[in-house]
Amino acid sequence: MIDENTKAFFTLAWGFDPYEFPAWGFSTRGAANSFISRYTAGDWLVVVATGGEPTEERDRGRVLGMLQVSSGSQVHDLDVIIKNLDGPKDPKIFDDDGVFKWRHGFLITKAVRFDDPPIFSELFPGYERNGRQEAATAVPLPDQMWQIIRGLPFSEVALPE
Repeated sequence: MIDENTKAFFTLAWGFDPYEFPAWGFSTRGAANSFISRYTAGDWLVVVATGGEPTEERDRGRVLGMLQVSSGSQVHDLDVIIKNLDGPKDPKIFDDDGVFKWRHGFLITKAVRFDDPPIFSELFPGYERNGRQEAATAVPLPDQMWQIIRGLPFSEVALPE
């Protein structure tokens, strides 16, 4: 059960794998600061998969999961953390200089994955989207949509230590 007094944001991503690297980042420090300034402990970030490459075909457009991050914290340099922890090596997550593409971020404190991830556009057919903004930032999720999403069956993700 998810507390109904929390609020939610959503963002687009190529995938959702907090069990591999328990952090969430943004490509700019401004986007990370904007998100954390609106985020309160217990709020959720809903992760929606992008509709094309390099997202795996089975995940495209689906509401994959949600996460909570360490609130009140400063923005971390996730490039340093991912390299110090010998994290994921997938070349698509690094730029041409070998820097993690979403380096401005936060440690994940809790994550859930939806048991049967729905397609976002089928769940909310009338919602007008701005993919560029959703991919770059964390967009507030309207309350009516949040009610539906928090009612979806999910499983908690075991985060690495």
